[in-house]
Amino acid sequence: MSASPKLGVAGTQVFDWPAPWMPGIDGHVRVTPVRREMLLVKNYLTTSTVLMRRSVAQKVGEFDVGLQGPEDHDYWLRAAEVTEVGIVDLPLTGYRTTVGSLSMRPAGMELGMRRILQKLDQRNAWRGNQVLRRRARSYCGYSNAYLYSMAGDQKSAIQRLWMSFLEYPAPFRRSEVRMALARPRLMLKILRRAAARTNSNAVWASRANVIDIAVNIRRGQGRVWGRSSGREEGADQPSARAGRDEASGPHAVWTACACAGEHRVGAAILLVRALVPRPVRLGGRWLPDGAVAVHRRARAHLDRQEGAFVG
Repeated sequence: MSASPKLGVAGTQVFDWPAPWMPGIDGHVRVTPVRREMLLVKNYLTTSTVLMRRSVAQKVGEFDVGLQGPEDHDYWLRAAEVTEVGIVDLPLTGYRTTVGSLSMRPAGMELGMRRILQKLDQRNAWRGNQVLRRRARSYCGYSNAYLYSMAGDQKSAIQRLWMSFLEYPAPFRRSEVRMALARPRLMLKILRRAAARTNSNAVWASRANVIDIAVNIRRGQGRVWGRSSGREEGADQPSARAGRDEASGPHAVWTACACAGEHRVGAAILLVRALVPRPVRLGGRWLPDGAVAVHRRARAHLDRQEGAFVG
């Protein structure tokens, strides 16, 4: 900073920590300017890397602790109004991401980011540049979509990403994102994660629900019960009567699957399980040994998840 008197705030590049080795550093040092217009869209600085002149800190004042998350971005924005900001293009600082870190708490981070945008509106920081304002708001939605997706809330992630597209449909600049077509790629990742979670939950819920129906039909209790649907059908239902009339375990499972037609994946799994040759007696009725084992595993899994899965 002594070589650049006008530079009041300087950060560095970061690398993932812990690392198996320290990144190599050559003797050449280059400082990339971070213009105020760039900071309005994205936070380029990591707090633990920053050096600031005392005179600049006295002008900027204290952090806004009410933001509880992105208060550093707000601070660099205020600093950029009184001095020049830059980044040393060397990986001099290790950065560790933990499960409980602020960046992994999407709701709090989102509130902070939106509060920063409100403060910028109040200060007229856009100076009439509405395209820049829309790009900043869009990038806020993109960042929040990523955070919600990493936290496992794919529905909220899709909503934020969709609003980001509506706010600013044009691609972000390459200096603002790590890869080309960042938002479409993120959308695909979110949809894959959502589909994988839905399929996994449906398989487990279907197994437990359909076997419950088979057990109750074969016991002759006069009802069809499904845990995930939470409804009962009377003994006079044709499907229940047909199930009780069948003599073999595989047919009972097929009838149970017909009673819960939405559980097609579970139906296929249970049919295979029903063909296990060693039968057992449950409540005086025939039931395949394999189906009992699957039933117990599925029920234990659903109990661990506190009934959150829906078939």
